[in-house]
Amino acid sequence: MEKNEYKYLKILYVGAGQFPIYENAFLDATREIGYSECELLAWNDYFKQGGIVRGLVHRIEMNVSIGFDVSKFASVLYHKCKTERPNIVFLYSCRIVPWRTIKKIRELGLYIASYCNDDPFTNFHRPYYWRNWRKATEFCNINYVYRTKNISEVQNISNVRVDLLLPYYRKKENYICKTDEIIKETPDVIFLGHLEQDERVDYLKAILQEGITIGLNESEFFSLGEHSGVKFLEKPRLNYNRYICSCKIPIVFLSKINNDTYTRRCFEIPAAGAFLFCPYTKDLANIFEEGKEIVFYYNKADFVEKIKYYLEHDNERMRIAEAGRKKVIKDGHEASDRVKTIIQHYFEEVGRP
Repeated sequence: MEKNEYKYLKILYVGAGQFPIYENAFLDATREIGYSECELLAWNDYFKQGGIVRGLVHRIEMNVSIGFDVSKFASVLYHKCKTERPNIVFLYSCRIVPWRTIKKIRELGLYIASYCNDDPFTNFHRPYYWRNWRKATEFCNINYVYRTKNISEVQNISNVRVDLLLPYYRKKENYICKTDEIIKETPDVIFLGHLEQDERVDYLKAILQEGITIGLNESEFFSLGEHSGVKFLEKPRLNYNRYICSCKIPIVFLSKINNDTYTRRCFEIPAAGAFLFCPYTKDLANIFEEGKEIVFYYNKADFVEKIKYYLEHDNERMRIAEAGRKKVIKDGHEASDRVKTIIQHYFEEVGRP
């Protein structure tokens, strides 16, 4: 697409706005590719004020998507759409926006794209948690999903077009660190993800039993602190990319809660020039070549043996890391590539300028 195609577009991103890896990543990427007339309307800004009691009310409102501030945000969103008439209204996991508001926005004749990076079809949350998102799918022009299984699930509840929008890396945040950015004394093996009640704790304990030190996020894995060999990493979220570049093997586990077959780390890690070590999934095998761009583990024993092997074979590990980096760049897995896809789909429906 030519850069001048973006000049007249108005894009309104709508979402929580709480973390830079989500809506803000798309907002920044949109500006980077040459379009500045875009903004983010963040509902998190409407749930910050008040003391302890008000904070509790806000948590309840956000969980059930009903309440004074939910209605206030919906009103602001509709008014903004009505008066400013953005070309694209992009809803990033907007379960909190009442579906009737989305219907009214569609009735204004605006193009609406919806994206959900969680799995709204799991049993982890109560049925009401995703009800607005589910109902709103029928009033969007296109619904993007994060994982392949969600395509058919959305098609079962809506006749609207459904497309896969893979996770992404951000080139400003996921890059090969310079020498002075390397964090000394980082363990060779780290895991910067969250704690889930699945096999990941058993897998980590198996590594510890081999005498291998593991770097972990203390807030998530405090319970493992009793084991010798655990090193808690300082400010892991702030130093995320630096830690990835400072270790030898950044472990990837996949969320069972979200039925993940890949995760954002599968793109962030190779983008940083680091070694991609993941559980095998068919979806990942379709993206990366096993043994060349990625190393899979198939069970706990395989997990332990491969960590030990690649800790001892630096050249082989680094070749795989470099090939993985070339892959994500060549195939276009940066946040700006996702934004270009969104805009391309918009032009496919409404026509070129």
